[in-house]
Amino acid sequence: MLEINATVLCGSDPQRRLEYAQHLLATEEHFFNNVEGGIKDLFNWYGAHRNESVWKRAAGVYVRILSEPQLFIEGNHRSGSLIVSYLLMR
Repeated sequence: MLEINATVLCGSDPQRRLEYAQHLLATEEHFFNNVEGGIKDLFNWYGAHRNESVWKRAAGVYVRILSEPQLFIEGNHRSGSLIVSYLLMR
């Protein structure tokens, strides 16, 4: 998920990623250390709803990516759309 967000924001150019290294590091810290949301909350929710339809799980994931506190510092809508598309495609 972090790589999807980094690609959305910076692409795959190593020079551009170097230019935005501080932002990418801050996003990673926010992603893992956010106690009111973050990836742990998202995975706990997803696991608790594993018997729901893929549509409900995808919608729930999207809501958790966009809800306060948002999962990423920037690019939540774009990253969320790609993540949900992946879940629906599986």
